[in-house]
Amino acid sequence: MRKNVLAVGLLLSFAGGIAPALAADPCEAGKWPLAREMGWFQSATLAKPGAALLPGHAAVIALQPTDKVQYLVPSSRKPADKTFGEVVSTAVASEGVYQITLSDEAWIEVVQGGKLVKVEAFTGIKECPGLRKSVRFKLAQGPAAIEIFGAAGDRLLVAVAPAE
Repeated sequence: MRKNVLAVGLLLSFAGGIAPALAADPCEAGKWPLAREMGWFQSATLAKPGAALLPGHAAVIALQPTDKVQYLVPSSRKPADKTFGEVVSTAVASEGVYQITLSDEAWIEVVQGGKLVKVEAFTGIKECPGLRKSVRFKLAQGPAAIEIFGAAGDRLLVAVAPAE
């Protein structure tokens, strides 16, 4: 009888540890918080072609077929056929680590000084509706181009911000 009580107690203790994990918000499962970007995505407006993205904001980017996009630097990766992309810019106010967050699946690279900038870190969340990934780059002060490709659709929410 005592063994049964102990086994039930251990089982309930184990199940209690699982329940909070199952109830957790999948949008909080990334390597860093993305709540501010989720908020920005809710109030994002369509960016005009050629408009610069403002750090600390999100915009809806209209994409075109990848094979029609004029990329500044050849990508390190070949985009899949029948996907969409675009090149957008941003102004980096001060040197530091910036994160670029996307609502849906796509590949991004950043170009500064005519060269691809190395990725510092990334996090992906497939289970979070409206938020797919966030990628961090160490950027110098000045202009930066964000090359987007491999998107399945012709619209993408993009947010640029200093890393928290």
